[in-house]
Amino acid sequence: MKPLPTRVLTTILALALLGCDNRPAPPPVPPPVPAPATAPAPPPPAPPVEPAKPPPAAEPRPATPAPAVAPAPPSVTGRLTQRDGLTILEVWGTPSEAGFAHGYLTASTILELFDEAVLDPQVGTTPALYEENARPAVMATFSWTADQNAELTGILRGVQARLGADQARSRKLNRTLDVLDLKALNTLPDWRGTLCSSFVAWGDATADGQPLLARNLDYTATPNMARAQVVLVHRAAGDRKSWVAIGWPGLIGVCTAMSADGVSVALHDATGHDPGQVEAVVPRMLALREALEQARPDTFMTTLRSLLVNQPVLVGNLVIAASPQAEDGAHGAVFEYDGNPLDMGVTLRGPDSPKRPFVIATNHMRARQEPAECSRFATLDRGLAQYLDGPDRLGAAAALEMIRVTANETTLHSVVCQPQRRALLVSIPAISKRPIELALDDLLAAAPEAAAEPAPADSTP
Repeated sequence: MKPLPTRVLTTILALALLGCDNRPAPPPVPPPVPAPATAPAPPPPAPPVEPAKPPPAAEPRPATPAPAVAPAPPSVTGRLTQRDGLTILEVWGTPSEAGFAHGYLTASTILELFDEAVLDPQVGTTPALYEENARPAVMATFSWTADQNAELTGILRGVQARLGADQARSRKLNRTLDVLDLKALNTLPDWRGTLCSSFVAWGDATADGQPLLARNLDYTATPNMARAQVVLVHRAAGDRKSWVAIGWPGLIGVCTAMSADGVSVALHDATGHDPGQVEAVVPRMLALREALEQARPDTFMTTLRSLLVNQPVLVGNLVIAASPQAEDGAHGAVFEYDGNPLDMGVTLRGPDSPKRPFVIATNHMRARQEPAECSRFATLDRGLAQYLDGPDRLGAAAALEMIRVTANETTLHSVVCQPQRRALLVSIPAISKRPIELALDDLLAAAPEAAAEPAPADSTP
């Protein structure tokens, strides 16, 4: 395979589309024509009538089969709630069950987002280029685990159960969606980069010494995309960690998230090194979810790095992370991450010195590559240094105000993760003018019983 590009997925050399048999089906064989009926022979003369005898006792008749009963609809292991205008989508159970609940509860929004994101040239690509180029490239380029396939298949089943199989369709493509389309939706951030800003501060920089991770997610979007953001609460099965993320219906990866242990992560675009010869890569939002579900708070740097190096990606990334527990004296770090084999694909960047207990990420690598000038980086560096030199210390509200200084017209959400408190302070301008605080203890409380019928309405924007 030729070396893959590092920036725009739709420039990947597309493989030939799989052919299909378009021959018409043979016509059905007509049923045999019955032979014409012959006239009946005249009946024989009636025998003499004998006195009537009581009939013999009737044998019991076989029971009449009960009419077929339509199978009960599958239970929904999820629910939708609202808080100050913000939609909270909760799912739990096996990957297939969680996916079904996700698809059923947000069916209409998933279809709208597919057309407005993947098939918008300002966000994704055109319908023609999607069918001819991007869709086969997604099929040829990315690898998926069995659990990821089960969850995406579950989402599609949920959409079909909610709307009807023939209505689970794209208006722009004029056809029904399949699992490959959902995979394309989940690789959209691998096609187009994000211009984000983040920092983690702790120690002498914060009011209580505990870490704060603040981030802006900047991404080109339609107005409906901006309003369709949800809080996804994923109660993991088995030994994986549950997590809470700010994202969109239809996405099973994460870009801004906190695990049940308080480990917090945010994904950024970066230039990165050329990945070279790559045959199968992992969608970067899925790579980050896999790492988050297994990261340990006491060794968050070591475990996150070891998990990321085993998941090659197509484009350059900065993953900024914070933990309620320090490793090597630091509560925060930046992982400079691409598919190039240099340093096994991941270079760790911590604070410049113990006297500057913070790390910053914008869209430039600074350890894996020569640092580049960035006004957003410089603004955050000056602002955090002032908290070290002045009488005040940084709290969650001040951290949100500081990160919003670097926001722009493409900023879709700003979030402050508070790992020690296991809380999120969320600002989504398209949904609410004031920030909303979310506590993981409330969001990850014991899951309610699964709904006996898929009754909840799709109330996403």
